[in-house]
Amino acid sequence: MEKEYKKLFSFPEKNSSKRLMFKRKKKEKKINIDEDLKKCKPRKIQKEFSRPFVSSFSGHQDCILKVKSHPLHPSLIFSGASDGEIKFWLINEKKCLKSLKAHEKFIRGLDIDHNGNFIISCSDDCFLKLWEISEFGKYPRISFKGRGPIDSLSSHPRDLIFATGGQEMLIWDQIHFKPIQRLIWGVSSISGIKFNPIEHNIIISTGSDRSVVLYDLRLQLPVKKFVMEMRSNDVCWNQLISSEFTLANEDSNLYTFDLRNLSQVKKVHQGHVLPVLSLAQDLKNQDLVSGSLDSTIRTFPKSPAQKSEVFFSQRMYRVLSICFSTDERHILSGSEDGNLRLWKRIVEYPKELNLTKTKKKNEQNNINNKILDFKVNNYNYPYLPRMVKQILKLKEKISKNSNYNNNNIKRHIGPGSFSFRPRLKKAIVEEIF
Repeated sequence: MEKEYKKLFSFPEKNSSKRLMFKRKKKEKKINIDEDLKKCKPRKIQKEFSRPFVSSFSGHQDCILKVKSHPLHPSLIFSGASDGEIKFWLINEKKCLKSLKAHEKFIRGLDIDHNGNFIISCSDDCFLKLWEISEFGKYPRISFKGRGPIDSLSSHPRDLIFATGGQEMLIWDQIHFKPIQRLIWGVSSISGIKFNPIEHNIIISTGSDRSVVLYDLRLQLPVKKFVMEMRSNDVCWNQLISSEFTLANEDSNLYTFDLRNLSQVKKVHQGHVLPVLSLAQDLKNQDLVSGSLDSTIRTFPKSPAQKSEVFFSQRMYRVLSICFSTDERHILSGSEDGNLRLWKRIVEYPKELNLTKTKKKNEQNNINNKILDFKVNNYNYPYLPRMVKQILKLKEKISKNSNYNNNNIKRHIGPGSFSFRPRLKKAIVEEIF
């Protein structure tokens, strides 16, 4: 009886193997990528797998005003700061090779010749200096002191010639380091200069009086001049189409023009909130990249099917300079906090999470059927800074109110008594010549 009683009311010990039998086995979940994709939103996938930031390079004691990549070696980068210091970086090894005190004041221009042997720098201290990359010692190879501060600089894409802009535009011979030609139109100082990469004799310049001037070196005279509503900070030529150029404006927009018709804007790129200071364009896809005072970097693809991307970080302040790497896979940015940052240009998603062929076809058909506008409503994105979201909402309210007022005026005014300027002509104030 005692044995039977023990069998009925006995329990297994703690460490016994019998107690393990009472535990329920956990069901192993099978991962199906197609089912998970249906549940996940595209924003969540972007947030998890898109990580454009690669690395940052610290070493400057003041804000970086100019960043330039070497035309032949993709790992070599030069940066100039507002304290007059130039640094020579190696991206592969993530270190600074050389640094020197080149100028006493702000570095306004930094460029490399087409052979990749020399660097030209200009500053507010009225000095123009030529440095050899192989030596890159304490002292420049040639230096020249001008009458006033030099605000901009651009080298010729094929010859040993470069142009400088300040109170006047000068064309220089790099070998003798003397000005060859002098071009003037107006009194304003020149803030930006660029040579045309296809038609090398054409130069474009932007002035402090909101003017944009086109020059031809063969005629030795300015060709065309027009005035914008606000000042343009930077210029960029299209590297495949010789007649197109883009302006980075103070009204937080990018405007692309065609030389054959300067009376109106060809395309408007919107998205920034504060003035745009720097601009760059690649050769293969013709995508635009811009840096603004709202501490963000934006990409504007050529095809409307592709979505524009926004890059930013919590510690990055105003973006003052931007450029592509020579292989055009990365973007380099210099900001007010003194850090040089490296970003991925294309966000690479894993192969397992790519959409199916049927979804891609449906998306392309929907895009082709719709009439696409260049306005981008990015305040819905959860990863944007709070300040950018708030200003974007305010801008939308202002635009709605202005459209509402214009429609009311059209209703209550007689035909022909009042004319409204179209959207593509509002940015241009006057075409002088």
